[in-house]
Amino acid sequence: AREPTSHTSSPLAQRLYEDGLRAFYQFDTNAARRLFDAALKEDSTFAMAAYLAWRSESATNAPRQESLAARVERLAGGASERDRLLILTHLSASRYDLSAIPAAESLVTKFPNDAETLIRAADIANELPRAQALLDRAIALDSATGTAPNAICRLCEAFLALVRRYDSADSVNRAEATLDRWSALRPGDYQPWLVRADYLAALGRARDAVDARRHADSLGAPRDESAEVVLLRSLRSDDFATADTICEKQLPA
Repeated sequence: AREPTSHTSSPLAQRLYEDGLRAFYQFDTNAARRLFDAALKEDSTFAMAAYLAWRSESATNAPRQESLAARVERLAGGASERDRLLILTHLSASRYDLSAIPAAESLVTKFPNDAETLIRAADIANELPRAQALLDRAIALDSATGTAPNAICRLCEAFLALVRRYDSADSVNRAEATLDRWSALRPGDYQPWLVRADYLAALGRARDAVDARRHADSLGAPRDESAEVVLLRSLRSDDFATADTICEKQLPA
């Protein structure tokens, strides 16, 4: 699939934005937020950089969500049709606004070969078969480019969304099969193994979760995770000693 254009006249803003996308789709939201903020400093009218800055902020429940959402909404009017629909679909969905539904359908109708638009439409889909079809198509579209080690990996987000859908449907076999597909397409990527570790821990399969985490570490998984992430993993794996230590020493009172 051809990489969508992002509409900025600044080559530096474009480069920062693309680096931010690589970080974002590998779930390094802190690095992504810094890069998108830097892109906006170079071009304050760059709607997609503002949109991804908002998404990065929202992913970590950080304090600028509302101000960035308002900025994105203002900039969306000057964006391309694709970017405008993408932004409005996501913003509306985040506000539980029913206008997200026709906007998502427009995305699929007008941009059926764009992995990112399909992922956003899948967010809105109430029925699992519809969401599954959209996400599987996004994965297929991105599999030609998204499997490179330093790619902008939209299929990574699609896989994560699909695992979460199957988890919500209590379909363990399909969730694990999806994780297997993700690992097979990106064998050098630690991220599917981190997701697998968290998923298995939530199922109470502590030993399998530890093995998955060790495999992620062998592939270079970062060790500088936030205290909140480590706390959640410790609770899921019944590692209460680590959880107690984090609560006592790392979390604000």
